Amino acid sequence: MDKNLLIRVRVLNVIIALLLIFSFSDGFIQGFSEGWHSAETSEKKNVSIDLFFVSLHPTTDLKEIQATTNNGSEAFVTISEASVALHNSPMPISKIVTEAVVVLLALVIIIWMIVLIWRITNSFSRGSLLTVENILRFRSIGILLIAKELLYIAMQYIDLHYLKSVMQVKGYEMVADISYTQIIVGLIMLVFAEILVVANRMREEQELTI
Repeated sequence: MDKNLLIRVRVLNVIIALLLIFSFSDGFIQGFSEGWHSAETSEKKNVSIDLFFVSLHPTTDLKEIQATTNNGSEAFVTISEASVALHNSPMPISKIVTEAVVVLLALVIIIWMIVLIWRITNSFSRGSLLTVENILRFRSIGILLIAKELLYIAMQYIDLHYLKSVMQVKGYEMVADISYTQIIVGLIMLVFAEILVVANRMREEQELTI
């Protein structure tokens, strides 16, 4: 096994693992920071504050907001995202439990993917990349990527359902901000796994022929 190649693969694995951790911790840290700030504000004002982030689509012809520029050109802004702070709004227990379960599942998925990637690398270092176990691991990574994005979408719809039941934004509709990037990558991983299945069968047939 080429040591330089193995080092490059290891470095890529570390980068992938760090990106997976960052994708989870970035939102978690931001939510924790905003939650801590809301808690401090709640204590000062003696009210309970729940903070949400929503995407907005205009439902009427709203006037654009003119922005100031430093080069003399004209700039207009439309609102597409907003933070919502609900004061003294009773939070359903079912929503709290559901969100906790979703966050826990997302964390388990990320840890599982990191473990699968390292196992594939270890197999590669032994010169046995094209194996049934690795094919199953590639399939699992594809499924987990799709599941992770679906969990994120589910959490958005949980928040949206709750917000729409307690408030409305005049002239706007609150919508989910859906990204299909991880779903597409997950599907590509599943296709790659099927390619490995074909390659593994060809290798086995060649070995039998020899």
